[in-house]
Amino acid sequence: MLCHVCEAIFSKVPDLLELNSKYIEFDHHSSHASLHSSATNGCYICSKIVEFIAAKDFRTDLHSVPPVTIWHVDRSHRKAWPTAINVWLSNHYILDRPQYGPDAGIYANEFCFRHVVPHDPSDGSEARLRPTAFWDSTGSAETISQIVGWLERCTVHHDLCNLRPETAWMPSRLLEVTEESGILSVHLRDRSQLQFGPYITLSHCWGTTGTQNLQLTTKSLKSFQDGVAVSTLRPTFRDLANMAWRLGLRLMWVDCMCIVQDDDQDWKRESALMGKVYANSWLNVSATAAGIDCSGLFASRNGSRPMDYFHTQYDKYGETATWEVTTSEIWFDEVEDAAVNQRAWVLQERILSPRIVHMSKSMAFWECRTLQASEVFPDGDLPDEESLNNYGQLKRLYCQSRSADVYDVRDNWGLLLFRYTMCGLTFETDRLIALSGIASEIYNRTRCDYVAGLWSSQLPVDLLWRVDNPGPTRSEFYIAPSWSWASVKGLIWFSRQVNVCGLYTQILRCETSLANAADKYGQVTGGEIELRASIGSLDWSGVQDKIMYKVENLTISVPDESGGTYRIREISSFPVMTDTLTFDGTEYAELHTAYVALVLHKPEDHRFYRDVETYGYSLKGLILNRLPCKRYMRIGVAGLHYDTEQELEDVVSKMPKQDITII
Repeated sequence: MLCHVCEAIFSKVPDLLELNSKYIEFDHHSSHASLHSSATNGCYICSKIVEFIAAKDFRTDLHSVPPVTIWHVDRSHRKAWPTAINVWLSNHYILDRPQYGPDAGIYANEFCFRHVVPHDPSDGSEARLRPTAFWDSTGSAETISQIVGWLERCTVHHDLCNLRPETAWMPSRLLEVTEESGILSVHLRDRSQLQFGPYITLSHCWGTTGTQNLQLTTKSLKSFQDGVAVSTLRPTFRDLANMAWRLGLRLMWVDCMCIVQDDDQDWKRESALMGKVYANSWLNVSATAAGIDCSGLFASRNGSRPMDYFHTQYDKYGETATWEVTTSEIWFDEVEDAAVNQRAWVLQERILSPRIVHMSKSMAFWECRTLQASEVFPDGDLPDEESLNNYGQLKRLYCQSRSADVYDVRDNWGLLLFRYTMCGLTFETDRLIALSGIASEIYNRTRCDYVAGLWSSQLPVDLLWRVDNPGPTRSEFYIAPSWSWASVKGLIWFSRQVNVCGLYTQILRCETSLANAADKYGQVTGGEIELRASIGSLDWSGVQDKIMYKVENLTISVPDESGGTYRIREISSFPVMTDTLTFDGTEYAELHTAYVALVLHKPEDHRFYRDVETYGYSLKGLILNRLPCKRYMRIGVAGLHYDTEQELEDVVSKMPKQDITII
């Protein structure tokens, strides 16, 4: 239901949208008391806003000038949900948030609406309405029944979801769930002890150090083989065993109970197979509600409604209609924003698993290569189903058989790494290992060489990756060569391989040394790349702000015949929205001099920035520091702006070609 304030506003929306009006704004509640009263009385929208205010712990001014909330109405980009309303809190909610500024408002939530079916009380016609409330627990029989329904639908009707890399492959070890006298136990079995059968896997947070009891170790191996009572397991593992039993599955794989944790050789061997473990699983269960404390798969529902219905006048002829309303980011809030999905290892598990059930804090969500759904929307059509926060596109790409789509797979590597570098790792040395399963699958389909997180077919362009908002980024441990994105901490962006006009770098040789011979896509102990490129030196001055390094003066020089240098270009004016120098760590900007190896140039067009038009050409290259061994280390990327292509080529022609090695 909606309160009279929300209903009065919404009754005006359909007609206005039919007139193609955009960015319609309405004052919402005039006081905090009115907002809270509507929430208490069951208004869906107002209750969600009050939940948001409580979660943010905003201090409010009870004597503030109305309105305290504002609606912004627009046509939604979602085909199935054509109307969107953004609700903002007025600046009275941010009296203790000076960073927002005195005139700021706060985005609270976006709601999506769609017309269901005309509602006529006189003839009893009603829409087939979805449930707005659920059973007490996500472990209820009804929820398990819904998961069984998704499994049957997927395994019978989704051809893409049933493409298995190896039709009869099983992990080295599995946990077998058995029952005796009503008591469930799990027994560790070697593959040789089992007949081939479907197994389920788990995505979870390990928890804090010291809380991982009942791990598989050399000392506990015998007791796991003899059998461990399910009731003695940690809540998440206990719930997984119970869920497997209820789904009619008897085999499950959990990393900390199937890999010997104190045997380095076993871990190296089995971690190299983790991608295959998930890719060949029948179902992956994600402990989305458990957080970092392994508190269980099943959650008690708090009575919060994931969606609601209301009736209002539909058009100028007075027809009354039933509308569905829900929050537009339900998938993001419940799935993507969960602690488990902030883990780098889990990204690989999600991409490779053919089907996943996310056990969130309020309901079960389904994710396979064909369908995204929830208990509220069991057939799909979630409002944010195809948003950039979701992995459907990547899941589909990485399961395709060898075809023309291999180019899409490589082109989407940058998108994958952008997502991956948002996530956290307990051990920095896992940065390449936690992605090795996906890399292996890509190689099997493309036969492209993989070198320390990059694909040979994408070089030299992919050497131009950059780190967003860098700090002191390089690890105290060796992770990867400096030319690899894996050598730095932070969010990684890749240069798009479009509109490249000229390449100035040739790859002569690229080699890496592996830490684990069994995993040629995992950790490396060394690497170098030899280039033939146009080389010059840079001198600059500028200042580092919170986001980027602002260059004020830049000089490009090349060697002269006497052994000195001469300047071929001085720049003191820099166009808006161009990244002139982007460093891999803030410490490198303090050098104020370095070498540059040119890679390519491409046109610039920044018309997509509001009120900014920048045209011309960008000459892109690697910023390098020369080491005492006469080799080089990458410390950033340069993007030098030129108004004309001829001006750019004049500079390039004066820069000599050299063969250099970057480590």
